[in-house]
Amino acid sequence: MPLDRFKNKTKGKKKAKKAKRPSAVGLDLGTTSIKAVELSFGTSPPTVESAVLQLHDTAPEDSAQLAKVVRQVLDRLQPSAKKINVSISGQPVVARFVHMPRMSLDEISSAVRFEAQDRIPFEIDEVILDHQVLSQEGNSMFVLLVAAKKNAVEQRLEVLRQAGLEVGVLDVDFFAVSNCFQQWLLNHEDWIAEGQEKSTALLNIGGRVTSINVLNGSTLCLSRDILVGTEEILRLGRAALGKLVNETRMSLDYYESQLGSRVDAILLGGGGVHVTGTAEFIKEQLGVPTDTWDPLSGFEVVPRLAEEGIEKIKHQLAVSLGLALR
Repeated sequence: MPLDRFKNKTKGKKKAKKAKRPSAVGLDLGTTSIKAVELSFGTSPPTVESAVLQLHDTAPEDSAQLAKVVRQVLDRLQPSAKKINVSISGQPVVARFVHMPRMSLDEISSAVRFEAQDRIPFEIDEVILDHQVLSQEGNSMFVLLVAAKKNAVEQRLEVLRQAGLEVGVLDVDFFAVSNCFQQWLLNHEDWIAEGQEKSTALLNIGGRVTSINVLNGSTLCLSRDILVGTEEILRLGRAALGKLVNETRMSLDYYESQLGSRVDAILLGGGGVHVTGTAEFIKEQLGVPTDTWDPLSGFEVVPRLAEEGIEKIKHQLAVSLGLALR
């Protein structure tokens, strides 16, 4: 199955079009928890109809046991949608942002494959490639190249097969977060400062991996995974936070050198936001305004979910919400 994440993209300041599908499910198979949401599309913005978070300690290679946990999550979710949108993340996935000569759509696929041979840490025959032209100016264009290892993709799909589920879209975690943020922007026009688009860094601190996305307005300009997560932060405290800060600083410096602009704000998501002092430490060390991010505020939410405690898990739903938007 190809990585088809670039269909139906939400653009930052344009009004969302009504989708023809009645609902969709996003399933986030995290390393320490599984999150699932169902969105309905009869309203603008879309409505969160149900949401589930379930902790687990299953090894990612144990497809049979992971499939059982996934089945439990879907049984709790009780979705009406038949297909499930899912993603992969971590070391098997790399993203590269490449400046290339302007060319036709017929030429770009072969050109991207050629570029990938020198830019990804895998053999070209071991990966599935995808790309998106982010911008074009004069005789050049800015292209996002994504490579995912075939065995990691197959492993993820096998989990869904064993759970008896049909996959709708296969995506990548950090792009799902970006997709969720673009939906959030539709309801937060005040995020645009004095007519200028902000550069925003999204840090989604998961159980063992943190994804960082940097967007200029609604345009994704940098994505990578950092191998530090909530588990390590809880175990090692400021030593782990320092590692996360150093890796984040490198990413922000790279963004500034490539784009010529500084990051205006950092928004934190994922389970790591519940670790006391995380936002304050990052703000103090990086000198960038830092706050937590509520991805749910880009959506309507059915009232019963408040009674079920969705506020307690909202910071961990960005990936599943972004997947459901696909």
